[in-house]
Amino acid sequence: MKFFSPEEADVVLFGVPIGKRFEQISKVLRETPAYLETFDLETKRDLLGDIKVADGGDLKIDTLTQVTSYTKSLVDKGKIPFAFAGDHPSLWTIQAFTQPLKVLHFDAHCDLKD
Repeated sequence: MKFFSPEEADVVLFGVPIGKRFEQISKVLRETPAYLETFDLETKRDLLGDIKVADGGDLKIDTLTQVTSYTKSLVDKGKIPFAFAGDHPSLWTIQAFTQPLKVLHFDAHCDLKD
């Protein structure tokens, strides 16, 4: 899969590295799509179609409100934000400004309620 610049992209991947462990994981998760093949042999079409994806890097954050601001700036520009985050509070800051929110949530243990 080819990455585009954030200005050209429809979807912007970005990391929210909260905690030491997640700094490395976020980078790996953001780089993984570069190794994915989006062409489907069975249907003979590109699964992404014309969707352009960018790697926005990891946010340099001091407060969680910066996550909300950055995510909102992407939406205001017509982009779809796709965050890789390592803690529940980062999810809450992303959903703080927009509804409905689509979430794909992976967790080692089910402790996020409501």
